[in-house]
Amino acid sequence: MSKQSLRSLGVGFLLAAILTGAFAIFYQGQVPISGITLPSVLKGQNSKANESVVEELSQVKEEKDQLNLNIASINLENTGLTEKVNNQAESLEYYKSLLESNGILLPKDDSETAEDESESTVKGDQIFTVNQGESAGEIAQRLESEGFISSAAEFEQLISDWNLSGLIQAGDHELSTSMTIHEIASQLTNGAYYHQ
Repeated sequence: MSKQSLRSLGVGFLLAAILTGAFAIFYQGQVPISGITLPSVLKGQNSKANESVVEELSQVKEEKDQLNLNIASINLENTGLTEKVNNQAESLEYYKSLLESNGILLPKDDSETAEDESESTVKGDQIFTVNQGESAGEIAQRLESEGFISSAAEFEQLISDWNLSGLIQAGDHELSTSMTIHEIASQLTNGAYYHQ
């Protein structure tokens, strides 16, 4: 085949595709967009749908503007309430200082007693962290130095007697100084060791 014949064949295929596309669009009314036909586009039948979309969009914008106004008013109220709370706290501190300067002692608040109680419970229950790859001997030494157990050797003996060194879980464990070595071993192994 010569160059001229290939060129003519290509132009023929191109014209055939253009004529087929024009026939499908203009004569059959098949537009390559789903849900839309050529007559509806030419006659403007989609303008009603466009109007409803524009109307919904305007309603959404109005709702958004209303919500923004509500947010602004709530923020304004919040600012006013914060200022009132700050003023009350300042006046309370002022009156407390006046009473203390006059030698009048105030009883403790419930919040202060709650803080005292929480401090005492923190001293009883503490978080003990077992690091990845830490040996049973190192854990026992740390437990003894932090006051959870009285004898590291006794804890190491318990671990070796029951083959618990591979069962100790790395991570944070909540321990108390009042726990026995058996309870501590159970806690560190996540219940794999159980002692009655």
